[in-house]
Amino acid sequence: MKHLFERTSSNWVRYSEYEWKTAHNGILYLTPAKTAQLSIDDPLAEYQQIVLDAINIGQMESQNKTPQKMQKAIGQIVMI
Repeated sequence: MKHLFERTSSNWVRYSEYEWKTAHNGILYLTPAKTAQLSIDDPLAEYQQIVLDAINIGQMESQNKTPQKMQKAIGQIVMI
């Protein structure tokens, strides 16, 4: 897996800040804040950390962590 993404790049949009919003149907979404600044990011440059973060969030679910703790952890990952 070490060389899996070595010659790959992918530009994604990333924002400087995010906020949680609840839709009319009650579903919670993480969205860019109104004052957020847009930038371009290459998430494949950090793919190993992204995979570990996803695994950690999945473990939190299996450990029955509260939605608030999971929401906080997701927010911290996004703001890195």
